[in-house]
Order: sequence, then structure tokens, then C-alpha cells
Amino acid sequence: MSALYCLFKAVKSRNPNILIKMYTVYVRPLVEFASPVFNPTSKLLIKQLESVQKRATRRIFLRSPLLRGSTSQFSYSDRCKLFGITSLAARRLYFDLKLFHQKLSGDIDCNFELLLADSKTRGRSRKVIIPKCRRSTRRSSFAIRASSAFTKLPRRTQAETKHLSLITEV
Repeated sequence: MSALYCLFKAVKSRNPNILIKMYTVYVRPLVEFASPVFNPTSKLLIKQLESVQKRATRRIFLRSPLLRGSTSQFSYSDRCKLFGITSLAARRLYFDLKLFHQKLSGDIDCNFELLLADSKTRGRSRKVIIPKCRRSTRRSSFAIRASSAFTKLPRRTQAETKHLSLITEV
């Protein structure tokens, strides 16, 4: 049985705040586990991962007596805004950027190749270099995926040394 099914079977509450809290505590960590290591690139896998949260928000929405009347008007993104949660794809990007920023600032010591070049121009003293990739498996590796996402951030955000300001920008 899935964790989502067990959660809705065990909890009889109709309060959407309680149900969202239960989902974020018990189910979402299972889906997000080790997201920098396993970050799907195919649309099918992304859709399958996102379907867990879609199903959860739909069931919470239908279970709530205050919200039940208008199911056809609320899409998945509307339900996420209503419940105050972000999509799983956005959270995977956030976790990638957080780990990349921690590695870049020297807070953690992990072994993945990070190409940095000393720079004498304005901006960061060390620039992130993204190598060219011929294969999609290499392109989807953490170092390439996170460094390309990091370089797309505004320069002010890249220069931040605290993770809290990085969190608010992403």
C-alpha cells in the first residue's frame, strides 16, 4: 500500500490544514528523498513523481467540506497556491541549488567535480564553468544540472553567502 493511501485511511479529519501538514510530514519526504542524486529528466518520470502530490491535493480538496463544491475550477497549481505548497519540481530545483551553494561556499565537503576558474573581473572571484556535454546522462548529472541552474540566478543572488537569502530568491 502506498503511504498516501495509508495516510488518508488512518486520518479521519476533514481539516485541510491538518491534512496538508500530515502529507508534508509523512509522504513528501518519501518522494523527495535524495533529490540531488535522483532528479528525473524524462517527462514521464517527472509526471509520475508529480502525480503523487497532485493526487494528495485533489483528495484533500475533495475531503474538505468548505472547498468541495468547486472541484472543476481548481487546477493543480491553484490547489498548491491554496494550500501554500510548491510543486515537487520547484522543490527539487531548490534542493539542487541549496546543495550547490553549500559546496561552493565550502560548508560541506563532498566529491563531485565543480569547475571553478579564478576571475579578475567584476562579480565573484571564482566563476562557475559549465563544460559542454554530448550525452544526456552527463547533462543530467548533479554538477552540470545545478551549475547551469545556479548561473541563471541573478548575480546578486549568486554573490550571497548566507543560505537564507538564497532560499528567498529561489
